[in-house]
Amino acid sequence: IFGSYIGRDHSLAKESIIITAMDTFIAMPYNSMGSLASNIDEDRKSINAFRSLGGCLGSGIGAVAVTPIVMLFGGLQGEGAIIGSQDAKPLFLTALVMGVICLIGCFAHYFTTKERVHQISEIKEEKLTLIQAYKMLFKCRSWIMNMLYIICYGIINCLVMTNINYYAAYILGSSAAATPILAVYLVVAVILSVVAMGLKDRQQENVRNEKMQTLLAAINVATDRDGAEALYKQYFTSELTVGTNGEVVSEYDIAADNMVKGEVRA
Repeated sequence: IFGSYIGRDHSLAKESIIITAMDTFIAMPYNSMGSLASNIDEDRKSINAFRSLGGCLGSGIGAVAVTPIVMLFGGLQGEGAIIGSQDAKPLFLTALVMGVICLIGCFAHYFTTKERVHQISEIKEEKLTLIQAYKMLFKCRSWIMNMLYIICYGIINCLVMTNINYYAAYILGSSAAATPILAVYLVVAVILSVVAMGLKDRQQENVRNEKMQTLLAAINVATDRDGAEALYKQYFTSELTVGTNGEVVSEYDIAADNMVKGEVRA
């Protein structure tokens, strides 16, 4: 609904760009705090998974709640009402309500997240200019892929929401008709997210077996993914994580299934 109204008013479009830019300042600490909560890779993956699920729920609930809140503030009155310039004030008040809720969530997240990962004091900080930092980012393949994914996700999500609101307003004849459609969309999204999280362990197992298969192939031992683990234990005795200075950070005894040194398995 916000998107369909913004399209009619260039001033709101400019405000939307400003809000998106300001959101960057929230997103940067929000996305980084997950890495500071734990130094264990599995914990970080779990945090990101639940954060993504929460983001999906929040987006869906927010989309479903827009119309009822707008109507609460006096907008979309009457049978078959289509959102327009007459609903500017209710829309603004609805945005304020959602903004307050977002601020409460941000502050709660900030003050309740414990930073368990701290910088090693012996490491000397290297100051980089903004240009140098961006050059390093664009040399990182995983960062580029993640950035492209986020851009595509944002475009697809915008198209989906806009099309739903357009269909409700101009095909069904009422902007309020978008609410049940978005509710169904939310339910399906939640179900798929829960299913995806339920398959997480199986997915991680498949990835690990593929890595074992790759290591076995490096020593000319052919196997399929299902038989990789047994042969891996036969040909490899331990897993080591080596630091930047060549020191062994962690060691995992494969036969004994035990961490010899460190906390995280390679």
